[in-house]
Amino acid sequence: MKRLLVYLSVCFLGISCIKNDIPYPTILGGFKSFTVEGQKENPEINTETQTVTIHLLDTVDLTQVKLISYQLTDSTSITPAPEEYLNLSSPLTFVLSTYQDYTWQVKAEQVIERKFTVKDQIGQSKIDTNTRSVLAFVPENVSIRNITIEEIQLGPSNSKISPEPSTVKDFTIPQIFTVTYRNITETWKVIVMQTEELVTTEAADAFVTIAFLKGLGQSGADNGFEYKKTSETEWKKVDPSLISHEGGSFAAKITGLEPESSYVCRAYSGSSYGSELPFTTEPATPLENPSFDDWYQDGKVWCPWAQGSSSFWDTGNKGATTLGESNTTPSSEVAPGASGHSALLTTKFVGIGSLGKLAAGNMFAGEYVKTDGTNGILNFGRPYTSRPLRLKGMFKYKSVSISHTSSSNPDLSTLKGQPDTCAMYIALIDSEAPVEIRTKPSVRNLFNPKDPSVIAYAEYYTAENVTSWKEFTLELDYRATNRKPTYMVIVFSASKYGDYFTGGNGSILQLDELELEFE
Repeated sequence: MKRLLVYLSVCFLGISCIKNDIPYPTILGGFKSFTVEGQKENPEINTETQTVTIHLLDTVDLTQVKLISYQLTDSTSITPAPEEYLNLSSPLTFVLSTYQDYTWQVKAEQVIERKFTVKDQIGQSKIDTNTRSVLAFVPENVSIRNITIEEIQLGPSNSKISPEPSTVKDFTIPQIFTVTYRNITETWKVIVMQTEELVTTEAADAFVTIAFLKGLGQSGADNGFEYKKTSETEWKKVDPSLISHEGGSFAAKITGLEPESSYVCRAYSGSSYGSELPFTTEPATPLENPSFDDWYQDGKVWCPWAQGSSSFWDTGNKGATTLGESNTTPSSEVAPGASGHSALLTTKFVGIGSLGKLAAGNMFAGEYVKTDGTNGILNFGRPYTSRPLRLKGMFKYKSVSISHTSSSNPDLSTLKGQPDTCAMYIALIDSEAPVEIRTKPSVRNLFNPKDPSVIAYAEYYTAENVTSWKEFTLELDYRATNRKPTYMVIVFSASKYGDYFTGGNGSILQLDELELEFE
């Protein structure tokens, strides 16, 4: 106030004042909704990457996508104004303006599922969209002069194909099919060849106590797998009820394996066997400090590891203590049957009066790197190469009404007064480095569970008050079984939107007795 009075006095004395050093407020501009004709589901609106991703039906013409409606955050304008029909064959760029300008991209994703199968086919067809060619195999005892096409789709589901597939039998030479849809005409070359190899042991992806087997054989035949330890002589047949079939491709999940052990498997189709494929199960690598028994205090900062030892877990305490006390601390109250300590994660407003920020109590596998002003820079993830099936643990939760929201995400302002929600999630990623997290709005980067590096993911949120110790289970959903992780990400927070400094002052999440399960 004193500075402002001096500034005004100078102006009234007749001295030229041409600079306005009062900053404009930071109000983020973004999309709240975006609806087009032919979308499969609600678009993904990502405020961190400032993108809108629309998933379209395969029948939609990407060059003529009809816009139904869109909604912007409050006090936001858009340039250029979206037209009634959008050309989404490539991403569109819009500038959303408040007091600042924000560049957003609107893009479309469209999946066309192409299929080609014939009777008695071996394995799956190889479909190349670049050359518009299809290659399928049949056994030597099947005449390629009399092939029966069972399924063919080479364009969108509403496309037309000629000649009529049921009339095409002779594949002694490649057959040409014309596919038409909208104003597009495509020519496809389809080849059917004979092969001596009736069955292929395609893959064996081994976890700790389970393995995922894949094979190729003759469609309609008795297809399956056998496996054994490398040191054994007798083969074990996988129960047929555990085998899934898709034409000549088949797969199975086998359980009850021993960690760090060598096995071999083979696929069969009828009386024919594929080559033997060896695989080795992984070690059952446990979590470090899973019960949060080890702590030490460095000044005001509570650290969840023993003094002098390496850390697996870290917290936001280094940031919270710049304006107050640690808000993630050890507690002598532990889960039934446990001893030592538990972790107490408390969301607090840190600062004096209105000068400060809401700091969510949190715990994560990784490292708090540094404080950027009043914001944090963190690394999520610790080196980890095994593949567990789930994370379990004990927790209690006290949810209070959300007392603080942040202007950095206007959509969250409507949450004020609603019950706070705790957050728990685990991810396995195969990136070259941990995930850098930044909470500063202008450079914000948060964990994205849909990032391509994520192999497996599970999450749990609740606003329920849990006054007695209760077990939670995070069942990992693996998006690929043939990728091995390099890092494990585990995050707990007493306030789900703590990254946006939004939550309830006094929400408390308590954790104890974590465990990774492998079977």
